[in-house]
Amino acid sequence: MIRQDTPNIVVVGAGIVGCSTAYYLAKEGFRVTVIDYSGVASHASGFALGSLNPLGGVGIPEPLGPLSLASFRLHNNLASALAQATDIDTQFRKCIATTVALSDMEMEILQLHLPWQQSQEGFSVAWADTKEILTLEPRLSPSIKGGVIIRDVCILDSYNLSSALKQAAEQLGANFRHGSVLGVSTSSGQLREVHLTQESLMCEAMVVATGPRASEAGGWLGLEIPISPLKGQILHLYADGPPYAYVSWNGSYVVSKADGMVWVGTTEEDAGYDETPTQEAQKGMMNRAIELFPSLAGATLVKQSACLRPVAADGLPILGLVPGIERIVVATGGGRKGILLGPIMGKIAADLIANGTTDQDIAPFALERTVDRDHPNQTDLLRF
Repeated sequence: MIRQDTPNIVVVGAGIVGCSTAYYLAKEGFRVTVIDYSGVASHASGFALGSLNPLGGVGIPEPLGPLSLASFRLHNNLASALAQATDIDTQFRKCIATTVALSDMEMEILQLHLPWQQSQEGFSVAWADTKEILTLEPRLSPSIKGGVIIRDVCILDSYNLSSALKQAAEQLGANFRHGSVLGVSTSSGQLREVHLTQESLMCEAMVVATGPRASEAGGWLGLEIPISPLKGQILHLYADGPPYAYVSWNGSYVVSKADGMVWVGTTEEDAGYDETPTQEAQKGMMNRAIELFPSLAGATLVKQSACLRPVAADGLPILGLVPGIERIVVATGGGRKGILLGPIMGKIAADLIANGTTDQDIAPFALERTVDRDHPNQTDLLRF
């Protein structure tokens, strides 16, 4: 039941973080209005692979590991909760994730975090030689040097997940509407209004979850939100034969999903806000995929998509209260882990609005942290 005495909370952005925030706030009875200029999951949250692997990637194991594991647990809870609350199939399922090495140096890098990965409860993690991996996926090139096999990670449809969160939030009283935020009004360090193109909304709290455009919100708030767009492209192929196992290497991947397509990705491009798919990216992704999976040479390209991921220069999220103005939270910067991290970022944002605190350690992700712009982590071999 909606608390009639609670002020309206505005969430700006209807991607995975915004929809998660709305869901968790609405569950607590708050009146929530979500504003987005282009619709639910119309950008990266609707095009992403939907891989839920909390044991690898930029910032893992530290400082992002605990947050990744917490969000993975939330995903498991959401899978059953959303299945009961909505009519949307998020295509959530367990899978095996294999990351392969193509050189001796890559073997050493992959083995660095193996002890930590193997110490995490709920997963089966092992180093496998070439023969073992080819048994799991015989279409792989025998040129691989081995790799890490992680069982009991998950994968889902990112658009369906965002849509299910929206539907569940609406059932709890949240309101989703199209619009563009132009600015805010504050008084004595408190938020009073959010200004849209045609009107203003009275509110006392706001969550900025605008993904790669979060830097624009900094203009409303009089501060810098150091987030940039990182373009990523994905190929959707039709290929004969059984489904392809989930295999990643050097930031690339191949996997068959529940839609029947083989997903091949991805790119990391500094292209500003250009979301146009390119022939150059298509050629590069296909060449990398065929090098490891020669059988894909005969696959048919069904679709090519492109989206913009929000990233800070150090590869970590920006998550926390805005200094100087009460009850405004910034939650963005999930990068290539955006779908995995979306629920925990939304839950933390909701907790900060409701209680002013969270039980998660978010100090490493504070807006006011020092970001080392000269040493971005996007080149980490373990980014998948």
